[in-house]
Amino acid sequence: MTRWVLLLIALGLSTSTSADGPFSDVESSCAGGDREIRMLSRPEPYYPHSALMYCLSGEVRVQFTVDSSGRTRDLQVVDSEPAFIFNRAAIDAIERWRFSPACRDGRTADRSAVQTIMFNILPEARERCSEWQGSLDDPSLALVSELGARYALLAEHQRGQLDGKSLKAALDAPFPHFGGDLEQVADFHRQVLATWTPTSEASELGQSIQRLNQALQPDAIADDPGLGTARDRLDRVEGALDAWVESSQETYVDLAAAYRRVERATGLDATTLDQLVTPFAGDFTLGFGEWVAPHLETLERARAIVDYLDQNRSSWEATGQAIHFDREADARAWNSLWQDLIDHQNRYHSQYLAHLRTFEDYTAFETGDPDAAR
Repeated sequence: MTRWVLLLIALGLSTSTSADGPFSDVESSCAGGDREIRMLSRPEPYYPHSALMYCLSGEVRVQFTVDSSGRTRDLQVVDSEPAFIFNRAAIDAIERWRFSPACRDGRTADRSAVQTIMFNILPEARERCSEWQGSLDDPSLALVSELGARYALLAEHQRGQLDGKSLKAALDAPFPHFGGDLEQVADFHRQVLATWTPTSEASELGQSIQRLNQALQPDAIADDPGLGTARDRLDRVEGALDAWVESSQETYVDLAAAYRRVERATGLDATTLDQLVTPFAGDFTLGFGEWVAPHLETLERARAIVDYLDQNRSSWEATGQAIHFDREADARAWNSLWQDLIDHQNRYHSQYLAHLRTFEDYTAFETGDPDAAR
């Protein structure tokens, strides 16, 4: 998952978290009488990096409410073992769960629930973390914890819990002293974290994607059935993407070169260096094209939606709420294209945010602060 997800965030790209599609994500009708909640979507929790480093398994018991829209709220950790380590991962997962709401007396109703989430390390992951523990000495483990806390700040910022000025000050703060090879690794991570500052090209790309999503909504298409606005915004996204790729490739080249210098200059073996770099900064053996591919796919999926409407101009009509097709097969095909775009954007957004959030529990692990683990 790490790959180049982190570098995309370091470059300041703001992707769309979701685009409203043609379907509702909950069943709101209570015509069938009283019923209990029913699970519709259950994203799995991420596994905290600190827990993987120390071969920890555990469980978290969470109490929450499923409201009348099928969303979860009022989440509270009832118990966890070991304390704090898995709390954030469990809360983050349940916050994204979606339900068909309960029905009482012909109306949707809130429903209290309790869920225990188990965290169990897979055999291959357990073997790997055992090797890590055997190969990393105490100073290296201390650097891992320090890096985890720094990278977790990016997740706090992405979720709006840390403003840009505070983030910059925290990232600029000196690392504790690490001598020799570890100092060079720490210096490399300082360079990676410094690239977080958003560029004008990244900001323009994020805004262009947001504007494109708006132009693809049914009400916008109803106002512009000729699709001129949608086509124009597609072209603007393509132009912004080209500019962003050109500027960000320079950052990729600089960081890859810096990593190679660390490889040559330190006495660390390849396995140890990989443990101290890849989970945080990404896999520098990958090519530039591999980590830029998700954004090219976003453009391709959006263009497929507009192309499909162009090819079926005589058989559809847009209203403020939906696109109506004369043929059911056309409606299914268009809905499939829309869902493909939504799933792609949500999946990518979830991946990069979940990657950063794997580091958030280092604060709780080091301090035992329950608030930090929430």
